[in-house]
Amino acid sequence: MPDTSGGELIAVRMRPRRVLEVKTNMKTYEFDVVLMDQSEISDDLADALFAAGCDDGTPVSSKGLAWIHFDRDATSLEEALRSAVAQVRAAGLSVAKVELDVDATMALGA
Repeated sequence: MPDTSGGELIAVRMRPRRVLEVKTNMKTYEFDVVLMDQSEISDDLADALFAAGCDDGTPVSSKGLAWIHFDRDATSLEEALRSAVAQVRAAGLSVAKVELDVDATMALGA
């Protein structure tokens, strides 16, 4: 119990909050965003991507190429791609291209 010496204790009855459940048709889309003019991913670059919202992406670099592999939840493939590209750009990077895993995309019916 809090110390009430020198003050008044006021009790307030709180009503529980109602939580509205919103149902969406979210799917997880897998794709790679290939970076332009980047040959490797530094810790600073990975931090910038995370800060820009790419927390569902895995930065990868190999053989002089750098890209981010995304497993992005979205209501559509277009929304997933647009939001990922916008966040990569917000991190100060340029996008060379986006590559889709055709088998994974077809399995989702996208």
